[in-house]
Amino acid sequence: MKEIELRIKISDQELTVKKLVQKLLKNGYTEIKDYHQVDTYYKRKGLEDEQDIVGSFIYRIREQNRHGENVVLATRKQTIKEGIWKENEILLFDSHDQKSVEFIKRIFEDGYSSIMIIDKERKELKKKNITLNIDKIIDLGLFIEAEILTEVENPSDEILEKLREELGSFDSQIISKGYVQLMREKNDNINS
Repeated sequence: MKEIELRIKISDQELTVKKLVQKLLKNGYTEIKDYHQVDTYYKRKGLEDEQDIVGSFIYRIREQNRHGENVVLATRKQTIKEGIWKENEILLFDSHDQKSVEFIKRIFEDGYSSIMIIDKERKELKKKNITLNIDKIIDLGLFIEAEILTEVENPSDEILEKLREELGSFDSQIISKGYVQLMREKNDNINS
């Protein structure tokens, strides 16, 4: 089984997180969790501008709050091909100790550069082999991130069509780029 990540940019201004959740619950999804996540991304010094290419990797420190429960996770994401990443993740702390978080960030900054912070509210839903995250990202917008366990080599069109059936017609754009790449593109457009 492979894990494929697929993002759908929700452009329909009428679709809110609440409306999306309601539609998904009616279609057999179960609401699992909701979080506030602040992700700090790191790249090796000298490779800060490296794009999301095969073999590249990025580290992430995630500070996550769920109803007062705080955890800090560290992740290494390696690009296998566009839209497909291999992730290794560990729990660093199961309580929010800001001094410890800052210490870990300082260790990273000795060999890596902090390239970006992504702040989002996330609702997680699940149905069989599909986990859907509805992400409201500061400065980027509303997205549905689908994590699919599948044997199918390129399931993007199949999954998008299934989601369209379940959510009804909505103005959307399928995206195989990660949030870091999307934020970089947005920032580049603003600066040019």
